Amino acid sequence: GMLGVELVELRQDWCVLELEVHPRHCNRRGTLHGGMISALLDAGCVYAAITLNDESALAGGATVMLSVNFTSEAQSGTRIRVEALVERRGRGITFCSGRLLGPEGDLIAASHCAVKVYRAPE
Repeated sequence: GMLGVELVELRQDWCVLELEVHPRHCNRRGTLHGGMISALLDAGCVYAAITLNDESALAGGATVMLSVNFTSEAQSGTRIRVEALVERRGRGITFCSGRLLGPEGDLIAASHCAVKVYRAPE
């Protein structure tokens, strides 16, 4: 898409996204914007939550809660990676965690996300 996010891996309860960080993704300090970090973690968590099997049948989903801890920065010109994992599936809400990693595997941000999953029609 326009933002340049690549879907690298998608299977039940797991999603990996990658992004080459460009100036358009950055704040005035030249580091990856917090809103962009939040959006990436949100997207990864939602994908993990709505992937109901490894044949990539997707349900619908909507984020009901997202919390993000910002621990480091990502510079323009680096490649970052989101790894998102389902922690627990409830009846209506699925709980996920996400990590945004820098090029050396360093932690840039971590998230917890609750996703309302709408089952796909059978």
